[in-house]
Amino acid sequence: MAIQKLPSGNYQVKVRGTDGKWVTKTFTAATEAKAHENRLQLEKHEGGTVTNTNIHITVEQFSEDWFHTVELSASPGWRHCQRQFYRDYINPILGNKKMKTVTPVHASKVLRKMAALGKSEQSQLHVFNLMRKMFRDAIELYQLLTHNPVLRNLKPRVPRKDAKHLNVEQLTALLDHVRDKEPGLAIWLQAYLGLRVSEVIALKWSDLDLERGLAMIQRSYSRKDSWVRKEKVFKDRPKGGKQHTLIIPLELLERVRQAETVRSSEYVAATSFNDESLSYEYYLECLKGYCRALKIPEIGTHGLRHSTSELYLHYGATKDDLRTLFAHSSGAMTDRYIHRPLGNLERLARVVKLFPDRPQRVCSTNVP
Repeated sequence: MAIQKLPSGNYQVKVRGTDGKWVTKTFTAATEAKAHENRLQLEKHEGGTVTNTNIHITVEQFSEDWFHTVELSASPGWRHCQRQFYRDYINPILGNKKMKTVTPVHASKVLRKMAALGKSEQSQLHVFNLMRKMFRDAIELYQLLTHNPVLRNLKPRVPRKDAKHLNVEQLTALLDHVRDKEPGLAIWLQAYLGLRVSEVIALKWSDLDLERGLAMIQRSYSRKDSWVRKEKVFKDRPKGGKQHTLIIPLELLERVRQAETVRSSEYVAATSFNDESLSYEYYLECLKGYCRALKIPEIGTHGLRHSTSELYLHYGATKDDLRTLFAHSSGAMTDRYIHRPLGNLERLARVVKLFPDRPQRVCSTNVP
């Protein structure tokens, strides 16, 4: 190993790599050159690979190997979606560039191009996350880079929108309207239990304990994977990855018990004309059609899940109650399902009394 001062005043580190070929790098400061030399020396001492073989790898070449590596831990739907994002937005701008030459400016250009094409902030966020993961793995798994050019401050800001949902009165009207219609039972299950549509479709009669009034949520339907494979795909876990048990409210329990007496499928939400699991497209079409018929907000399946929070909050549920119901991993996720301020603190402030026998003074100060 050696550090040589060049006529330009820069400092060149020249090292014999583990493949027998020279590895060189130039720095403007002697301290930086010495630090780099020490890193390479330590790497060789610990049995690491020191080589320039990968210095000419392009983003496109890396992506092919990277996708093959990560596909072992990803679903077919995820792979298909991410490959399409890469082909459409990342490859046209970064594909021919060498991995080591990509800068934050290049990553920013990908996102600006998407914005110019009119792509949504959510789509830009997907591409940002894909690029950041690719280059993070180039550092941690492949050891091609020392820093990630996809900086955090490039992350697109996605405006938060309140999900369209029904209030208690509208939800009551919907449930009454679909009581004897198909797929009415699926709508009841979502409304009372706050299930994701993937969990409703995958729910089996064997998951229900109708004697004790319990529902075990332990699998889900994968719509993206089903679209790729052209067949129905079920996973042995809910979307959040956490299997959990819910208490079935009495009104729903009675409805489910009635349906159980005439069941013809292992799936709870299956329709009478299909012994297999419920079709997502058919379910969504029916739900929207029923909303239009009742002249209430036309919601989707996730809007029905948001409507459950309105129902439970109406009857006094707390944020922690909702977090347990929805099996959320964090309270921040639950916040998205609370569409109005919780009133428990105001109620408690008016009834808490430690000294009930003492006269109460009225405070004239207005507290915002």
